[in-house]
Amino acid sequence: MKTINVRVCRYNPETDSSSFFQEFNDIEWDKDESVLDLLLALKNNYDPSITFRYSCKCTICGSCAMQINGEAKHACVTKISSLTDGAVITIEPLKNFPVIKDLVVDLEPIIAGLKAVTPWLVRDHANLPDKEYIIEPDKISDTLHLLDKCTICGICHSDSAALENDLSLVTPIVMVKTRKFMLDPRDTLRDSRIKQLTELGLLQHPTEWNTICPKGIDLASDVVIPLQKKLS
Repeated sequence: MKTINVRVCRYNPETDSSSFFQEFNDIEWDKDESVLDLLLALKNNYDPSITFRYSCKCTICGSCAMQINGEAKHACVTKISSLTDGAVITIEPLKNFPVIKDLVVDLEPIIAGLKAVTPWLVRDHANLPDKEYIIEPDKISDTLHLLDKCTICGICHSDSAALENDLSLVTPIVMVKTRKFMLDPRDTLRDSRIKQLTELGLLQHPTEWNTICPKGIDLASDVVIPLQKKLS
C-alpha cells in the first residue's frame, strides 16, 4: 500500500486559544479509499478525539463537507488518489462558519437565513383538488429538478468570496430554496417570495459567484440572475 502525510486542523474551544494542525505521517492508503475513509482510519487507529461529521457516505446528506487541500468538497466521494502524488493532504473546516470543534462547523448562519424566509411549500387549501394533485412533466423545469438536489451542505456558503467580505448578505442556500419554490407549480406564494429576499438585501448581491456546487447548481445563472430579473 502507498503512504501519505496528513495535516488535520484541530480546535477545541474549551482548551485551545486558536486552531492548529496535527500531523500524521506515513499513513497507509489504497486507490479506492476516500478522504472520509482516511479520517475514519486516523480516528480509529491514531487519535479518537478527532471530530468531524459524516452520515450517508454517498453525497446525499452533505454532512462531510470540509476543505480538502484548500477546496470545499465532500470527504466521502473525494478519492485520496485524486489529490496527491505522494505529498500532503490538508483537511480543514469549511470557511465562513463558526467552528464548533475541529472539522465541525456551526450551520446556524444557514438556519437563520432559512428562518428569515418561507423555506417550505405553501398551498392554497381553499382550492385543493378533490383527487390527487397531478403535475404534468412539462410543468416541471430542468432547473427545478436541479435545485431540488441541494443538500444544504454549506459548500457554496464556504466558497463565497462575497460572504467572506460581508456575512450580512443573503446566503446562497436561502436563494436556492426560494428559487426552487418559485418554480414549483404547486406553490401559491410564488413571486411574492421575492419580496422576502428583497427585504434581506438581494439587490446587494453580485451576479457572479465563484462557487462550485457538488450537485452542479450554477448559483449565478440558475439562481441569482433569474431572481434579480424578477425585480427589474
